[in-house]
Amino acid sequence: MNSSYIIKNNHFILFNDTIPHSGKFNMEFDLWLFQLLEQKKISNALRIYEWENPTITYGKFQKIDEKINKSLCKKDRIDLVKRPTGGRAILHFREITFSLVIAPESLKEFNFKNTFLFTADRLKEAFTLLKIGSHINLKPNRYQEKSICFQSAAQYEILDDQSGKLTGIAQYFTKNGVLIQGSIPLQNDPDYFKYFKIKKTFELSNSLIKKNPGKEAVREALIKGFSKKISFQDPFLVTKKIKER
Repeated sequence: MNSSYIIKNNHFILFNDTIPHSGKFNMEFDLWLFQLLEQKKISNALRIYEWENPTITYGKFQKIDEKINKSLCKKDRIDLVKRPTGGRAILHFREITFSLVIAPESLKEFNFKNTFLFTADRLKEAFTLLKIGSHINLKPNRYQEKSICFQSAAQYEILDDQSGKLTGIAQYFTKNGVLIQGSIPLQNDPDYFKYFKIKKTFELSNSLIKKNPGKEAVREALIKGFSKKISFQDPFLVTKKIKER
C-alpha cells in the first residue's frame, strides 16, 4: 500500500508498560499523555499496556444505556470506563492495548486520514513480523447500528487475509495533536457477548487468536514494527526534563 503520510519528527517516547492496571488508570494515563502533548511538553509517544480486571471501554460519544448490560457488569465486577477517543465498546482483558500521541508537526500533512494510515501501516508491519498476513481496510463502512467494536471493521483498521478483524482503532483528533488507542485481542472469550445487549452474536476470531503467539511476542512485534519508522526515547529521561521545566 502506498501511504500518503510523511514523518517529519520520528522521535517517540516508548512506555512499554508490563504491569496490568485498572481501566480508570489506563484511560487517565493515555489522556495525561495527550495533555502533555497539547502543552508541548512532549511531542510523540507510544504506550503498550494491559488490564488488571476485565473492563469495557466505550467511545467518547457513545450512548451505552441501551447497548451495555450495566447491572450484569456490576454483578460480575466488570469495570465500565469512557474512553477519551471515539469508536464503539470493547471488552478488554486478554489482549495487548496500545496508545499513540502524535504532534501536528510530526507529520508533513497532519490530518485524520494520515494519522490513521501511519498507525495502520505500523500495525501491518507488526503482524508481518508475527507471520500473519494482513491488510488495511480502505473501504468506508457504515457501522452506526453496531454497538461493539469487533462487530465490523471501520476504515483504516487491520484485517487478516480471511477478513478477520485484528485490531480495533479509535482516535481523538484536534488541531493540537491526536490521541490514538488500539485493542489487539489475543484470545476468544466465551463471555464476550453476555455484557452487551445485541440481537446476534459473532465469532471473535482472527489469525492472531488462532495462532496464539503470546502477549510478549505481540509486544515485541509492536515495538519492532513501529521502530522501523520511528526512533524511541527513554521515558525516564523525558519525564525528568518535564519536571525540570
